[in-house]
Amino acid sequence: MTITCPHGTVLEARLLSHQDNEIRAVAAGCDDTLVFTRFNSTWISEELDPVVIEFAWQRRRTFPVTSEDNCVCSKELANRLVQSLLHGCEPEMESEPPQSPFRAGATPVERVRIVDADLASLAAKRV
Repeated sequence: MTITCPHGTVLEARLLSHQDNEIRAVAAGCDDTLVFTRFNSTWISEELDPVVIEFAWQRRRTFPVTSEDNCVCSKELANRLVQSLLHGCEPEMESEPPQSPFRAGATPVERVRIVDADLASLAAKRV
């Protein structure tokens, strides 16, 4: 959290406790715990000075601007990225068919549709 005092001093502090109307914090260079009390939506220090307290989640961060130069790539890379988006991350088809993952040197097995009627006829032949 950041504590800004009326005379311009800005302290980076760590929150120790936070209740509805009281905050306790520690800051580098301060020997004692800092205590702030909220009165009518204004935080007041122990010395009765109004302070501005900003929590990390309230800070407005700036994000770097991306330039067109950061988005330019070669045509080859662009083609690979588009193909990856269209077809997934599967490897491109090579000139030779891929080997079966179950046995080295085996040719790939052709997929065949099996219908329940085929299973029934196979079962009848075994009996």
